[in-house]
Amino acid sequence: MEAYKPSKADYFWNMSGCLASAMASLLLVIGVTRIMGTEAGGIFSLAFSLGQLLMMLGNMGLRTYQVSDLEERYSMGEYVVNRIISCVLMMLCTCVYGIATRCSGEKFAALLLIVGTKMIDAFADVFEGQLQKEHRLDLAGISMTIRMAVTTLLCLGLLMVTRQLMVACGCMFLGAVFCLAAFSVAPALRVHRQRGALHRQGISLRKSIALFVPAIPLFFSSFGLMMIAGMPKYAIDFLMTESAQAIYGILYLPAQVVSLLSNFIFKPLIAEMAYDWQYGLKERFVRRIRKLLVFIAAGDGVILLGTWLLGIPVLNLFSGLELDAYLADLLILVAGGAFTAAAALLFQAITIMRRQTVAFGIYIVVTAVSAALDLLLIRSLGLLGASIGYMTQTMLLAISLYVVYAIGYKKDKKPA
Repeated sequence: MEAYKPSKADYFWNMSGCLASAMASLLLVIGVTRIMGTEAGGIFSLAFSLGQLLMMLGNMGLRTYQVSDLEERYSMGEYVVNRIISCVLMMLCTCVYGIATRCSGEKFAALLLIVGTKMIDAFADVFEGQLQKEHRLDLAGISMTIRMAVTTLLCLGLLMVTRQLMVACGCMFLGAVFCLAAFSVAPALRVHRQRGALHRQGISLRKSIALFVPAIPLFFSSFGLMMIAGMPKYAIDFLMTESAQAIYGILYLPAQVVSLLSNFIFKPLIAEMAYDWQYGLKERFVRRIRKLLVFIAAGDGVILLGTWLLGIPVLNLFSGLELDAYLADLLILVAGGAFTAAAALLFQAITIMRRQTVAFGIYIVVTAVSAALDLLLIRSLGLLGASIGYMTQTMLLAISLYVVYAIGYKKDKKPA
């Protein structure tokens, strides 16, 4: 079996999809706050953050596992059935959250629609993962690009016209459903049929359910990463006001962009890294990881400089808020974004090494530490405490995962 080399189209469209996803997060949170005010902006920011968190339940962290399943232990249909089950669980958890927090009728409806849109993203991911596995990451990137563009334009456009959050969120959800069918499901099935695999492999419900065995540690680890990164938002929701939530949501966006943009470099390399590890090219595998970590550090340094010079004026302009007093908070969050990106990369490597179960315990410990740390810091320092907590806990996670990765490499190292 020869190693697959990503094409220029793969890199371009993956970058396009990651940029579209990053810009969608930025424009939606800022746009809703700008158009509807800080109260509606805070509701949207919290629901959007919850949707991103629960999306980890929807996709169970299986993307890298699916793409690196080179021996096809599970069929495409079995991955899809598994994803249907996990997406249903995602929406059930949303309902439980809404009831437990006693959301008002309108806030609850907004929560369901916004998280529902992220659920569509989670379901689309299984088809985009299959496209990547079959060496068509370009089609996966096109799918993500179109879906992000359509949902963002629908939501913000209708908000400007109707000033009704429910109408905008409802149409955003319907737009996501259409894009799923047209640009994710249809291309994946077409490519799969051309390959002939659809006729060779059936669907076993037993195997679909059995997929949860490797998925559970992947889910808890992916969920833990999002929980650790999002913990300050939940602590702010518990201790502060909707306006403070909106301000933090705006300040957090550049850090989120750092993490999201790192994906456009390492996502196309997952299939190559899986090949390197599975076929004994361990030194090349390690060199790739080292180069990607250096790229994350260098990229974050450039973004930190740009943020120091222009970050506050740009965020003031787009959000309509006065954020001049929050420069330190913003810079700390951007620094934390690099640790989040590094942690995500290291977990991809650990998954390819099939050591995700070892990492599971680390996420439990760091999540518990994060919850206590954020409550303490936010009570003492307000939004600055939230920023310090974010950077500290993501740094702790990245260092811990690097230790697991390094130990795993040493244990599994064999002569090529």
